[in-house]
Amino acid sequence: MPAKASARPASAAESKVQPAALAALVVMAHEKKVSHGSAKQVLATIVAEGGDNPAEIVEREGLAQISNSGELAAIVAAAIESNPEAAEQVRAGNQKAIGAIVGAVMKETKGRADGGEVNRLIREQLGL
Repeated sequence: MPAKASARPASAAESKVQPAALAALVVMAHEKKVSHGSAKQVLATIVAEGGDNPAEIVEREGLAQISNSGELAAIVAAAIESNPEAAEQVRAGNQKAIGAIVGAVMKETKGRADGGEVNRLIREQLGL
């Protein structure tokens, strides 16, 4: 029986991740310039390819988080319009129903929308 290949991850010394790049990525996530999911994607790219500028990867891959209220407001309005039953349930007090509207916004923005801002805009547009 052949020996199994080691599944041991590369050591820190063998890693292509530069400490400054990792720190910059953490700051970008903290400042909500990228979502946590996008930050994981950028980190995976840095691990695989190396690099010292996560902002470059974010730009290249189109992973910047959308937090512009004006841009999101239109997307939220369209999601509410396309989910009238969920909107009515939220207005009636069923807070779980907001998930359908949030999901539609996230689908439209490919997960790049700021979730907190999306929730705020939904409540605002529903008059809550």
